Amino acid sequence: MTVRLQEVNKKVTYLQNKGQSGNTSNPGCQCRGVSDNELFESLEDAAPNGKVFEILKHLIIDAGDVTIRELFACNAEDVGHKAANAITVAKDIGFLALSNDKCCHEVDDVLQNDYCKSSAGKWCSLIKKHGLKRCTLASDKC
Repeated sequence: MTVRLQEVNKKVTYLQNKGQSGNTSNPGCQCRGVSDNELFESLEDAAPNGKVFEILKHLIIDAGDVTIRELFACNAEDVGHKAANAITVAKDIGFLALSNDKCCHEVDDVLQNDYCKSSAGKWCSLIKKHGLKRCTLASDKC
């Protein structure tokens, strides 16, 4: 429990520092002035149907602060299950379509490693957390 609390404190400190530095996105990015309403209006126009729009909207709302680095360096516990779920659902419509022909098997036993299994068209990558291998957010679950 203490280790988990330390991880949460590190994340809070990181996010606070990120907000104070103003370095929340690419410094060359000109999209900071786009409001959520403008963004969602644009996505609603672009999405082929309401289901895709809702998935993208939840991805932005629930996982919008997850960085590309964190997709490959973090697991669901690190970013929270709401963000991890939004990413998983978005992968079903083609978001982050990578393939190394493996899927990631999350084991039920917290003392065992997660592992990759053969699965055509899927992606698996593992990150070591507290001495054990865990599926990354970018991974397709088996």
